[in-house]
Amino acid sequence: MDGHRLSLRIPMLPRDTNTLGHIFGGHILSCIDLAAAEHAQSIAFKKYVTKIFREVNFFSPVRVGDTASFYTRTK
Repeated sequence: MDGHRLSLRIPMLPRDTNTLGHIFGGHILSCIDLAAAEHAQSIAFKKYVTKIFREVNFFSPVRVGDTASFYTRTK
């Protein structure tokens, strides 16, 4: 991934599942937010807040036991 860096790798746990047995989308959004925060802190040590999520597309379910990797880049 050109220009992207690994910001967060996290195993998906049973406590994070929805009623279908897949990882809850809200948990994935939380992980995205954590990866963005880690990336921002690596650039400049300041306090940051999430302003907006423009779009998140879920193409396939994430399952318990999967390790999700979150990559970031600065535009």
